[in-house]
Amino acid sequence: MVNSGSSANLLAFQCLINPYRKKRLKKGDHVLVPSICWPTSFWPIIQSGLKVKFVDIDLDGDLDLWFGSGSITPYTTFSYNSIYLNDGNGNFGEAIFTSEILHPIGKTMGSSWADFDLDGDLDLILAESNFGLKYYENDAAQKQETKWLAIDVEADIDQSGVFVTAVNAKVDIEFSNSKVVRQIVKIGSGFSGSKDPTIHLGVPTGETVESITITWNDGSSKVIESPTLNQYLVVQNVMDYSQSANVQEVENDEKLSQSSKILPGAILAFIVIFVILATFYTRRSN
Repeated sequence: MVNSGSSANLLAFQCLINPYRKKRLKKGDHVLVPSICWPTSFWPIIQSGLKVKFVDIDLDGDLDLWFGSGSITPYTTFSYNSIYLNDGNGNFGEAIFTSEILHPIGKTMGSSWADFDLDGDLDLILAESNFGLKYYENDAAQKQETKWLAIDVEADIDQSGVFVTAVNAKVDIEFSNSKVVRQIVKIGSGFSGSKDPTIHLGVPTGETVESITITWNDGSSKVIESPTLNQYLVVQNVMDYSQSANVQEVENDEKLSQSSKILPGAILAFIVIFVILATFYTRRSN
């Protein structure tokens, strides 16, 4: 039992880096974070020694950060919305501009980045409890020579012929400069929030996309070489868990085999120690 969701986030990440866990996150591992998030979703990752990954906002091929925070008491505390842009080298600078998006007294209770007008860039909807619902149109895709990709990843999870969003599928986009950007297909973001599951990413000036590698939850993957830019791609896959189940079965058999080898040795060691102690105390009593 914890006192808040932020405390739960911190506790969860401390459990994930617990050194007593066989499979755990290690300091320096990367954690994907959506562009729409609360500070309490972001800072537990930093405090746990992990690195964060975000989502592209300005279509320049790197991943930026949006804070839709808002103030609990907007007329006495000023926790305004903020945007941090990546310079391409992992350095983030706060974007300073005059806009109602960064309204200092707006109490943002929810936000969603999505390509609402289907022009290739991410637009923004804000839900503020004291100013209502607002829509902001992004014009990044209208800039000359802007290149972008939008990818919808789907899966037939039960071989029924029905394709749904492939939640947790990994999408690796490799540029011509050998830089690889990974994004994860998600449908949830923030407290009681949701997000557009489409993967959006801009292409750096002077670069092209060499390949897109998509890995589904069953371990299967698909590679798209030199994809056409400035369009939406739909990539589908029929899931087959039989192979991954066989791999898991082999791993379980190996663990059982190892246990069967260790157990007799442990029993023998226990018997030897018991005999030695019994002999020692028998001689001592005599």
